[in-house]
Amino acid sequence: MVLDPSSALQSLNSGRVDAASLIAPFTSKAASEGNRLLASPGVEFFEQGAIGLWVSGANTVKSKEKALEGFKAAIYKANAYANGHIDEAQQLSAEITKTPLEVVKSGAVNYWPEEVRLEDIERANKNLADLGFLSAPVKLPADVIFGK
Repeated sequence: MVLDPSSALQSLNSGRVDAASLIAPFTSKAASEGNRLLASPGVEFFEQGAIGLWVSGANTVKSKEKALEGFKAAIYKANAYANGHIDEAQQLSAEITKTPLEVVKSGAVNYWPEEVRLEDIERANKNLADLGFLSAPVKLPADVIFGK
């Protein structure tokens, strides 16, 4: 079952699911409500760098290149703003998720990447092959990854 973080937490708390995959600040909220962290597979898998990425198919990249460049610029600008204004980002996170601010602040300190580096993608690519999800790492030219 795939649920958004808020629905996943509600399902966990109501007993409809036995475990849920959550992101901050929902992880902090879950812990404050008596749930227990079992694992952090995203952190363990990606290790560092960008762990949440937007992906687009080749046809979309070709047909909407200007819009995608604007989208990328907006994401990086928003991430840079959030990194420079952690208190404001935490306040908004608390409001949007209806989580007490002290719970949000008690969780991991967020960092939003201001760029996606090729080495971050290559590390995930290698990990996917090492785990058997890919028969071998995929060749990843920078122009395909970053739409250049």
